[in-house]
Amino acid sequence: FFIIGFIEDLTNKLSVSVRFILLLFASAIPVLFSGFIISEVEIGFINNFLKIPPFAMVFTVLGIAAVANSWNFIDGLNGFSSGTALIIIFFLSYISNNEGLIALSELLYILGQVILGFWVVNLIFGNIFLGDSGAYFLGFFIALSGIEISNKSENISAWLIMFIIVYPATELLFTIFRRLFRIKSPFKADNKHLHSLLYL
Repeated sequence: FFIIGFIEDLTNKLSVSVRFILLLFASAIPVLFSGFIISEVEIGFINNFLKIPPFAMVFTVLGIAAVANSWNFIDGLNGFSSGTALIIIFFLSYISNNEGLIALSELLYILGQVILGFWVVNLIFGNIFLGDSGAYFLGFFIALSGIEISNKSENISAWLIMFIIVYPATELLFTIFRRLFRIKSPFKADNKHLHSLLYL
């Protein structure tokens, strides 16, 4: 995810559609080789489909790619994307600790501390930026952490994880529907995102 974003940051030549296809391939790596698979969403008919391994794998790959992409959608206003990630990562760290997932909790806490330092510099001075590489990485890491928590904890619903990341997710969905409603390509960038409107 970082490499895909880094290439775009350096060259600015990867189209949105090409990047999304590459993100799908990158999302398949943890699904195929590390067992990160969404197996339960507490909706009966979807759970029935998730019992079919190929469907569960495709569903998870799309979910990871969508979350990573959504972080790139909300990036563009100093401190906004990283601040959102910061709140979510500390909250996921707290939940992980409560559920006994200590290693994940500590990893999230360390990442949160790093982002906190970045957030302060980005917000106040605006001299460094997440870029596509940082945004994709944060979205990817948060997606995998959410899957890990919901799969390994009996007390945490997949819906809780969804509600924790509800803003980036709704921004992504709203943007796609808005562009389709206006008969525009969902892959063509515009300045109608919330962070764009706040910036203006």
